[in-house]
Amino acid sequence: MSAPSWRIEAAGATHPGQRSHNEDSWRLDNDSAFYMVADGVGGRDAGEVASRIACDVTVDQVRAGTGLAPALAVANAAIREAIAASGEGASSMASTAVALHLQPQARRFSLAWAGDSRLYLWDGRLKTLTRDHSLVESLLKRGEISRAEADDHPRRNVILTALGDTEAELETGENAGALTGSALFLLCSDGLSDVVPASVLCDIVCRDSDSLQTRADALVQAAVDAGGRDNITVVLVSWRDTAAAQASSSGVDGPVVYEAFDPVSGERIRNTEEDRAAPTIRRVPARSEQTGSGHTGSGHTGSGHTGHGRAAPSSDLSQSGEASRTDRWRWRWWLAAVALLAAGGIVADFVTRQGS
Repeated sequence: MSAPSWRIEAAGATHPGQRSHNEDSWRLDNDSAFYMVADGVGGRDAGEVASRIACDVTVDQVRAGTGLAPALAVANAAIREAIAASGEGASSMASTAVALHLQPQARRFSLAWAGDSRLYLWDGRLKTLTRDHSLVESLLKRGEISRAEADDHPRRNVILTALGDTEAELETGENAGALTGSALFLLCSDGLSDVVPASVLCDIVCRDSDSLQTRADALVQAAVDAGGRDNITVVLVSWRDTAAAQASSSGVDGPVVYEAFDPVSGERIRNTEEDRAAPTIRRVPARSEQTGSGHTGSGHTGSGHTGHGRAAPSSDLSQSGEASRTDRWRWRWWLAAVALLAAGGIVADFVTRQGS
């Protein structure tokens, strides 16, 4: 039996940043070619529990043959069950997630996400294959703000969906594409994407002479050097196939690309792919009756620790307010206020017209 023409490598790293503890979790499961980053929310270790459940349940589901979005839905139900069992103390427990599954024989990859954890593809350009489930992204999509305004928006960390949120339906995004000659995938929590510009991401991921672990560590260090207020987690997955001609003629469409960045300047490249296609979106109602339980999976794991048996950087940085992390869930009040202001404007305009 001949050896496969393809090779998959993966590495990950994490750091608590300026926070007192790390609520991120991640998985590298080379046996099933499954990779995931989850960013827990809730404080007092509840976020860490949520992100760990998210990873454990999702990897178990994928190993059993479940698709990524349905697997996240099961993880969502498992976190909700944990909240119900733990009482009021865990009511704010939730987690974002981004997951990648490679199917080498089919020369195909798929991904799913909820919240603002991201997945980038490096193939000579840096491409964003996820779209944040965030307040700012929804305003941008509706044309109410510009990209420049979105980058500096004071509410850019407010997310609209996450695994375990009992007050809103779960919304997951999906994307997929062909695996050709070579590709490098970057999965990360917002602790990286919020503070490290695209130009720096490009500069680090393109260093083919460096090992994946060296590049993963460099990405985390770049976020720490940039201030690192939040937990920082990255997973790098490399795909190489010597049968590139066969792979490129597989007939599988490429993924939807939301943003692309120039590899030298890091500037955004005007993108039209998003206008031509949109990812599959699945919604799970709030307080779902779906069931699922978390089990610890084998393979490389991360829950506040780096993989490959390496300890996470242990810099004892000063603690920043945990309240800012939980504040991402106060978006509903903000939207309600906006709606009331808009309604007031409409009434005032009507009264003015009636009096004229």
